[in-house]
Amino acid sequence: MTLQAEALVTARDPRALLARVADHLADHGTVLATAPDRRTIGFPFGEMGLALRDDMLVLSARAAEMEGLLMARSSLAGHVIELAEGETLDIAWRGDGAEITAPPNCRELVVTAAEPVTPHMRRIHFSAEALSRFAGLDNIHVRLAFPPAGTLLPHPTLGADGLPKWPQDRPEPLWRKYTIRHIDVARGTLAIDFVLHDAPGPGSAFAAAAKPGDRIGMAGPGGRGLAAAGYYVFLADETGLPAVARMLEALPADAEGQVVIEVAEAGERQPLRHPQGVTLTWLLRQEPGTLSLPDCAKALALPERPDIYLWSASEFSDFKAIRSHFRGPDRAAL
Repeated sequence: MTLQAEALVTARDPRALLARVADHLADHGTVLATAPDRRTIGFPFGEMGLALRDDMLVLSARAAEMEGLLMARSSLAGHVIELAEGETLDIAWRGDGAEITAPPNCRELVVTAAEPVTPHMRRIHFSAEALSRFAGLDNIHVRLAFPPAGTLLPHPTLGADGLPKWPQDRPEPLWRKYTIRHIDVARGTLAIDFVLHDAPGPGSAFAAAAKPGDRIGMAGPGGRGLAAAGYYVFLADETGLPAVARMLEALPADAEGQVVIEVAEAGERQPLRHPQGVTLTWLLRQEPGTLSLPDCAKALALPERPDIYLWSASEFSDFKAIRSHFRGPDRAAL
């Protein structure tokens, strides 16, 4: 049996919003159908669709299991809101799952320990319950909820738009995307690496002061992770380094490929376990004459083969330049 849900959304320019959301989702999933007024993208947990109907944007979600359907609903609604360019949208799902009010993809994380990885990266260890859904390598990213300093983490409910909602009498946490670096489902533990920025955002500020007993929220998983391939290319700066490190550790022993990591200076390099057939290059941003990450990506000599897997994560301007260079009919999706 297939579960499905739908939401009708009024937007200033529904066609432009459809294109923005669908193009973004296509970078992370598999395009199943495309037409001027309809796009469908598949993920391991289900399908997300966008279509135009009577000058409205129609969102659809399909999955074999309820957890997958709720995940598809929340992910699609979240991306629509994120890419609405400041426009306030009213999203209300109808169909299967409409009666569920407890977010199935949210967990409370409790800090158990913290340790330095490099001068500007700190690893925070957490305990949590029911982590099996977060253990896969196809979706290794999560959204973390940081309560304002001096406040406790409130417990969310599931809103009509499929996204977590917080009590109105409590300050709402701030959400940021991160990557699970290590996870042990049996022990109920995980670790996340945080970059310590000079001008800290909510995640960096939390990590710099984190101590055992501190609590934050986690939702997910999502995003593009590791896929089977014959040749791997990973391109990242500090923000993508934890994800690259985790995926390298999961590669088969005979894997081949190239890794390029850009960090600020030599002290930010860290040991990365990887197969012998994968070459690792460090770019030091503050060293004179060092190529930028996009320029190094453009200079890579790649083998002529159809099974190359490209994965990149960096500051948005660098990512756009890298994606623009590699996208094409003869390249793997990026």
